[in-house]
Amino acid sequence: MENPFKDSIVLMLSGSGPWSEHQLLSQLVKQGQLDRSYGRDSLALFQAHFLTMNALYDIQSESYELGRYLKISAIKIEWLSVGSGEQTALANVEENLRAYYGDWQNFAKASSESVEGLLDSFWRRFLSQDEKQAALDVLELKEPVDFAAVKKRYRELAMKLHPDRGGADDALASVNDAYETLKRCYRE
Repeated sequence: MENPFKDSIVLMLSGSGPWSEHQLLSQLVKQGQLDRSYGRDSLALFQAHFLTMNALYDIQSESYELGRYLKISAIKIEWLSVGSGEQTALANVEENLRAYYGDWQNFAKASSESVEGLLDSFWRRFLSQDEKQAALDVLELKEPVDFAAVKKRYRELAMKLHPDRGGADDALASVNDAYETLKRCYRE
């Protein structure tokens, strides 16, 4: 399938950057290639996003051979030189995204229901990060931390805060809640 946004995005990227996905989409609206109301419908938003990311990853692959690397995220899209250490690390991280946005089946099979499911999953993961950080704060832990360290710290605090050892019920309840939250986070 031919990407209808690619040529326009190539031209946009020839100007000064860095750019954001929002800036690229806004330019596509100004050029009349994208309806102004694309963001009001989840499926239309997904389609615009998919086409933009598909074009960017396609451009990234083509430009690499020319000695440039396109660093891609929704917030910042910028050119790097091929030899930069950052570029090598990013290439590995982006591989799953490149594969997803390079597969036109993901675009073709998208429905309002599947997009709503993707958005719901995203928001659950996004919001769980706040819960995870709050739980780590209760256990007085900082990232990066593995579950073994969480479990060890929980046991230490549970022993210290247990009412039979002079602790308070509410403090122990907070530690228990934090531990349950972290169990869910580390098992997902």
